[in-house]
Amino acid sequence: MSKFIIPLGLFLMLGCLSCTDGSQEIQEKAEIWQWSDNKLKEQEAIVLMQDLARAQQYEAALEQFEWLTTYNPGLHHSIYLDGLGIYEQMINNCDDTEDMLKLSVQQEKVKQLMKTYFPEHAIQKL
Repeated sequence: MSKFIIPLGLFLMLGCLSCTDGSQEIQEKAEIWQWSDNKLKEQEAIVLMQDLARAQQYEAALEQFEWLTTYNPGLHHSIYLDGLGIYEQMINNCDDTEDMLKLSVQQEKVKQLMKTYFPEHAIQKL
């Protein structure tokens, strides 16, 4: 039985190592934050944006998102994912068709901006 388990274990281990080689570089790149000289303000804006979104204060969260993408649009792809989620919630909670359309247009602009700065993480359809 051990004659079978040891080669199987080695085969699986080598297979796993070869699978992670290409994706490790992408994963490492995804974890890099491009902080500016104002790192503390950026971190504060991220925390505020996420907390406000959790508290369903989407307009206030959107202000933080807009500041982040204006001040440092290449900070990190996750900022855009948060922003897209905020827009999605605002669209879902919207009763006015005209406002919903405006929000959808803004959401598409965020997708395009994300595609510009983070093409490997860009979302084609949400």
